[in-house]
Amino acid sequence: MIFGWRKGESGNAEKPFEPQPEKARKFFEHARTVGAADQLDYSLKLWANGLKFDPGNIAAHQGMYEVACKFHERSSPAASKDLKEIEGPGPVDRMVVAEYVWMRDLNNVSAAMRLMEAAGKAGQSSFGQWLAPKLLNMLRNAMAKKPQKKVWVQAVDLFSEVEAWNEAFACGEEAQRLDPGDGALEQRRRQLTAARAIQQGGYQQNFGQSGGFRAQVRDTEKQRQLEAANSISGAGGSEEIAMEKAKKDFEDNPMSPEAINRYGSLLRKRGQGDDEAKAIDVFMTGFKRINEYRFKMSADDLRIAQLRRAERQAREQLEQAPDNAQLQMNQEAARTKLLELEGEIYRERVQKYPTNREMKADLGRIEFELGKYEDAMAAFQAAKDDPKLKVNSAWMLGRCFSKEGWHSEAVGEYKEALAAIDATQAEKELDIKYDLMLALMELAKLEKSGAFAKEAADICSAIVRKNIGYKDVRARRKEVDELVRTLG
Repeated sequence: MIFGWRKGESGNAEKPFEPQPEKARKFFEHARTVGAADQLDYSLKLWANGLKFDPGNIAAHQGMYEVACKFHERSSPAASKDLKEIEGPGPVDRMVVAEYVWMRDLNNVSAAMRLMEAAGKAGQSSFGQWLAPKLLNMLRNAMAKKPQKKVWVQAVDLFSEVEAWNEAFACGEEAQRLDPGDGALEQRRRQLTAARAIQQGGYQQNFGQSGGFRAQVRDTEKQRQLEAANSISGAGGSEEIAMEKAKKDFEDNPMSPEAINRYGSLLRKRGQGDDEAKAIDVFMTGFKRINEYRFKMSADDLRIAQLRRAERQAREQLEQAPDNAQLQMNQEAARTKLLELEGEIYRERVQKYPTNREMKADLGRIEFELGKYEDAMAAFQAAKDDPKLKVNSAWMLGRCFSKEGWHSEAVGEYKEALAAIDATQAEKELDIKYDLMLALMELAKLEKSGAFAKEAADICSAIVRKNIGYKDVRARRKEVDELVRTLG
């Protein structure tokens, strides 16, 4: 699971949050005033700063949302400098930052999911329930063309954390529709059915042990996991029975997509002995029988996973004996084999799904690692049109240009990537700045330009001030200073 919630140790517990509605009210009043004057960006910041003091004020969240809807046509993702005016140390502060990021980019599903995660961590269930129907609609639109079970399962967890049981149940249904043979999902759906009934009956706070129904669901889930573990280890027979039934359905109903998917998925999930090889065979048989490409994708994903494990094992062996020439050859051979398979698979997928930019971004990464920089450029240029992929695609496109010696174009791409960074991708900023610095140094040498050398020196100085131990920045500082002196 990508989204998780870890409570702090008792000795490190944060001070309980105390709302301050009077402080918040001044921000809200000013936000309404400037919003009416069409100063929409400033209004969003004021709403956000007010919500740090009164996060449970649903009317304020709604007011901020209405401004964001007006701002939508001219909006752009939040920049780091905007967030510095809002940031704070506590979970409520982090929730408000995530809310501002989403309000600046209302169609960004990932930003909305991060906001829901932050609401759960901050204990703001009422706000989470206000956000839930909006996020569910966004997910349905996003999943219409390319449904993904893992995203629906993540959404179940997110909605459950804020007790948005209707939305959690809807996501559970979508996930189960994609994988009808998943017994864990069926168990989860029954829990959510009970949760909805309890919530609608108005007595969820009195259900079960301390903590309400949400704690009871978690306890039930732990018990289910223990039961599943016992079954797999031989203490029970439910998994074997399910496997035999799925195998029989697959053999008796050769044209049934559900039977193909159920049997292949159970084999993949169990992963014992030659289960993976059998799962690949089942999925490929299904693909040949009914020509549904998703089954070939499932088989190919398993083939990639097998080679990734082999490459990781070779890499770990090399780390234990880095001077061993044979292990170096083994690791390089495993890496090449993996990249060549990935390249073959993703080129085919991009042909099948020419509008899927995520696949193009994956293909760009593979082509770059294979040293096919022109092919990687084309893939990243196509992927860059997706706002969610823009930062990484522009950065990688700049690296492609640098590899080809086109440093001026590389500088442009790095700067575009930096301009698109928001708080959710801040960890990439130093890496991109470092690559920009290198490109500017090369450009300064080629064009004998003191201006480019000075710009590189300024970036190097910023990196040093932020993290003096970053890569080889100390040596680069001396190099760029010498370049500035040489070029004047």
